[in-house]
Amino acid sequence: MTPILERAKARLLEAVLRANAGAPFNAAGYASTLEGNLVFGVSRDLFEADYRAGAGHELDWKMRAAYSSAALVVNTFAPWKKAPSTLFLANLTGFNSLRFEAVFQTGLGGTPPHLDLFAAGPAPVAVESKCLEYLTRKTPVFSPSYDSIADFRRDSPWFRLIAVQISGLTARWKAKSVGTTRG
Repeated sequence: MTPILERAKARLLEAVLRANAGAPFNAAGYASTLEGNLVFGVSRDLFEADYRAGAGHELDWKMRAAYSSAALVVNTFAPWKKAPSTLFLANLTGFNSLRFEAVFQTGLGGTPPHLDLFAAGPAPVAVESKCLEYLTRKTPVFSPSYDSIADFRRDSPWFRLIAVQISGLTARWKAKSVGTTRG
């Protein structure tokens, strides 16, 4: 662990303890119970079913960390779970439901993507929550099944972004694109 990551974790734990005096956290920054890492007004009934349907197992222990991205998104958005139409997000409002750890099937093999929050409505919005992850280098890994995309999705800005990020995928994409016309 880098020194900056250690300091960031320590500062977050200090902030949690100031905000929630007497909260039972260990030296590693984990609450003894999940409820110990929730802000006032947020309870399990607002998010537990969503996370049980997901694949990340955040409820097992991850969400107990003072630096948990799952706890960050829950503590930020759960208050609107019962009244999603009142949430103002990305310059939009009028959502009809909020779902944590939302699964989106791609039609490809492997584990489908999970988004931390999905606000459904006339103009849906998805949120991917990061707390301290940006302080740690991690090479993105995409399933080889993305190489098999040969329909309209291949021309999307998102696919091109993925391709640019992964040099192997870029090379395979270029090889498959030889002789085709992109409009």
